[in-house]
Amino acid sequence: MGGAGNDLAGRLERLTTAQRALLKRRLGQRASPGPYRPSATQFGIWLFEQLNPGTSTYHNPAAVRLSGPVDEDLLRAALQRVQDRHEPLRSRYPADEDGVPRAFVEPPDALRLPWRVEDVSALPDPEQEAARIVAREAVTPFRLDRGPVWRCLLVRTGPEERVLVTTLHHIVSDGGSLGVLLAELGALYPALAAGERPCPADPPQGYFALAAKDTVPPGALEHWLTILDGAPDRIDLSALAEWPGRGEPPSPPAPDGGSAPTGPARGAAVDRRWAGRELTLQVPDGTATALEDLCARHGSSLFTGLVAASAATLYRTSGQDDLVLTTPVDRRGHEGRALIGCFVNTVVLRLRVGPDDRLDTLLARAAGVVADALAHSGLPFSRLVSALPRRGGGRSPFGNVAVVHNNAPMDAVSLGGLRLSHHPLPPVEVKHDLALSWNRRRDGLTGRIEYAARFPDAAVEHLGAHLRHTVETLAAAPATRVADLPGLSEVAR
Repeated sequence: MGGAGNDLAGRLERLTTAQRALLKRRLGQRASPGPYRPSATQFGIWLFEQLNPGTSTYHNPAAVRLSGPVDEDLLRAALQRVQDRHEPLRSRYPADEDGVPRAFVEPPDALRLPWRVEDVSALPDPEQEAARIVAREAVTPFRLDRGPVWRCLLVRTGPEERVLVTTLHHIVSDGGSLGVLLAELGALYPALAAGERPCPADPPQGYFALAAKDTVPPGALEHWLTILDGAPDRIDLSALAEWPGRGEPPSPPAPDGGSAPTGPARGAAVDRRWAGRELTLQVPDGTATALEDLCARHGSSLFTGLVAASAATLYRTSGQDDLVLTTPVDRRGHEGRALIGCFVNTVVLRLRVGPDDRLDTLLARAAGVVADALAHSGLPFSRLVSALPRRGGGRSPFGNVAVVHNNAPMDAVSLGGLRLSHHPLPPVEVKHDLALSWNRRRDGLTGRIEYAARFPDAAVEHLGAHLRHTVETLAAAPATRVADLPGLSEVAR
C-alpha cells in the first residue's frame, strides 16, 4: 500500500498546472449536480414541447461552411471540450412525480458528444443532397426528458469542403450562445491542431447557479400592465394576407436587394400549422454606417433605428397607429458573457406612430420605448402574458410581430487556416406572423423576414422592399414624414 501511495503521490507531483486544473475540475464534476429548477423561460419552452410533441419551433440550428483541410477528429475533440465546459449542453429535463420539469446535469466524462458525419461528396449533386440533409437535421425532434439537447453534424461535400451543423434546443441556448460556441471552437481547434492540450478556465459559476439569481424586481408586473393598458395585442396584417396578386409567382428581386423567398427544403418535416418562409434583404455598408451615426447622434443604438424603421413600415402596411412589437433581450450580463444557456427574455415595445411624424421624431420616441423596456426586462414574459386578458388565438400569445437585432459572431471567428462562411438554413417553423431580424456584418446590414406561409410571397416582397426603403430614407433623409413614405404597393421590388 505504501509503495502504491508513494507512486500516486509522485505522479501527482509531476502533473503540469493545466493537468492539475483538469483533474480538479473532473473530480469536482464526478457527481451529477442538481436537480435544478428551470428558469421561467425554460419552463415555458418545456411546456410548449409537451403540448406540441415533435415540434422544431424552438430549435436553434446554425450551419457553417468550412473550406480547407479539416481534421475531423480534432474538430470533434474541440466540440467535446465545449460540451464538457457548459452545463446546459449536458442537461436533460424529465418531469417529477408532480409533472414539473427538473434539470439534471450529467458529468462531462459520462456524456459523449452527439456527433455524426455524412459523406455526400461522391454523389452527382453533393450540394443539393447536403441541403436536404441539413434541412432534415434542423427539424429532427429532441427528447428533452432523455437528452441530448444538442447535436453536431458534419457533411462532407468535397475534398476540402464541409458543412458543420450545430443544432441546439432553445431550452439550453439563445442567440448569444452561438457566439460563445464559435469563440470557444475558434480557440480550441487551432490549439489542438498545434499539438497543445488546451485547458480553458472554467466559468466562475455554472449556468443554473447564475440563472437562479435572476429575480423579478418589485413592481415589474404593475409597470408592464400600466404600459400595455388598452394596447392591441396584435398588428393587423390583413393587407398582406389579402394581397391582390396572391396567386402570382414571386418576381426576382434586384441583384443587390436580397434573395427570393424560400421555404422548407425537400426532406424537412414541418408542422403545416406553423410552416414558415423567409425573405432576405441587403442594405449596403454605407447606409448602415449612416444609420449608426444618426442613432449615435440621438443617443440611441442601431437596434433603435431598426425598430423605428420597422414601425414606420408596419404603420404604412396596416394603418394602425398603436403598434405592439416584441423583441428578445439577452439577460446573461457580465457574469454570463462566457456561458452557453437560455438567458433570453421577451419584452414588449409599444410604439405610437402618426402620419405627420418625422422619421427622426419616431427614432427619438423609439429610443425612449426601448430604454424603458430594457430597464424593466426582468419580468418573465410568461408571467406578463398570464396577467393580460385573453384576446383571441394565434401563434404568439401576445404580439404577432417581432423585431430582432442579432450579432454576427462568425465575422470575427477564425478556425485555424479554414475559411468560414454562412451556409443557408431553410425556414421551418415560425413563432410569429412576422419576424424582422437584422445582422450587422462587415459588408452592411443583412435583413431576414420570417413569415407565416399564409402570406403570399409577392406581398412579403413588397413589404421587404418597403422596409429597405424606409431604412435608407431614415439614414439619408430623417426629416421625412411617415405619410410621405410610399405605400406598400408603390415600392419597386
